[in-house]
Amino acid sequence: MLHLHLLLVLLQTASGFIVLPYIQIDYAHYFRLAQCQAKCTEKYGVLATRHLLDGSAEEFLDTRNPDCEAVEPDIFIKVKGLVPGVQYRFMVTAVGPNGRLGETISSPWTEISSSATLKAPTGPLTLKSGYNSDRGVIAQLEWPRSAQDSCYYKLQLSNSSTQISRDIVLDSSPSILLPHLEFDVDYSLAIAAVSADKLQTSKAVTTNFKSLPCRDIHGRGSLQCAPEPVSDLAIIVRPNGTGLISWTPSADSQNILFYQIVYHALSRDHGCRLRKETVNVKANVNFAEVTFPGQQCEYVVRVINYDLIGRDASTEARVLIEPTLPVRFEFALRPEYLTIAACIVFLPFGLLLLFCRRRQCLHQVSEKQQKLTEYV
Repeated sequence: MLHLHLLLVLLQTASGFIVLPYIQIDYAHYFRLAQCQAKCTEKYGVLATRHLLDGSAEEFLDTRNPDCEAVEPDIFIKVKGLVPGVQYRFMVTAVGPNGRLGETISSPWTEISSSATLKAPTGPLTLKSGYNSDRGVIAQLEWPRSAQDSCYYKLQLSNSSTQISRDIVLDSSPSILLPHLEFDVDYSLAIAAVSADKLQTSKAVTTNFKSLPCRDIHGRGSLQCAPEPVSDLAIIVRPNGTGLISWTPSADSQNILFYQIVYHALSRDHGCRLRKETVNVKANVNFAEVTFPGQQCEYVVRVINYDLIGRDASTEARVLIEPTLPVRFEFALRPEYLTIAACIVFLPFGLLLLFCRRRQCLHQVSEKQQKLTEYV
């Protein structure tokens, strides 16, 4: 474990140096400096924990004390004097108190751009929602990164009521944690790269997302969540002026105190009732019958549900009460109704004709029988 801490710390050995074109860096000199720093860290470093941008934690040897004043605390290796248009390659060696730790690692060849425009983050931005007991509702922000990207960013997170700005310095973690979000809220997120001297800012990349709903964490009807309105509100108007109101509950009946139905017309014309009427319904019932007075009235119907501590949520719908009209002529001429009417009309005549023909046939048989008897 100690070697791991040394590896993490000693990568910061050459915290700053100037690169001159086509001149070899004094590797032996920097190697001795790194070894000196490793010995100081090993002797005076204090085991501590730091939190990364993705919310995880890692242990390291903290050298922020009077005995380690000569140790550079920065975790970045800053290089100055790079020439645009020239390709560079860097090699990093981890050094411990007793010498090299592991193999030397090399970076790919990189050309420094001469463009004054700061490169914006490469999209798309990816957000993964989650929840934990310490940070509440969270989201993890990720986007594709490359070696040419900036290490400094400005992040802005906003919803309909608040806006938060945050300066970020990237670390080894693959994502950025956004903690303590609100349940079931639409968020807008924008992130832009910033230069090391904070004088330049790139074009921002934006995305929208919705945080986790409370019911997915605590369950439907939980008192830890705000109550939700009913769904599938339906109103059936009967010819006698009554209406059947039905809905789908947003929680189990044991988590609901009661329902309240409030309805009224939008005008007094044609006998409409402008005064608000209220009907209370038990928690285990999801329908109610009310009366809609008047003709040609538009009524507003609101269904309010209360949770066990009295908090409410509501949804509403409108319904038009039309006068009862006579059956239209074209409705009566529909083929199926014409067929039924024809059967009703012609069936008695058919039965009567059949009955008459049968009596006539019996009369003719009787006459023939009489003639045969006389002949004999």
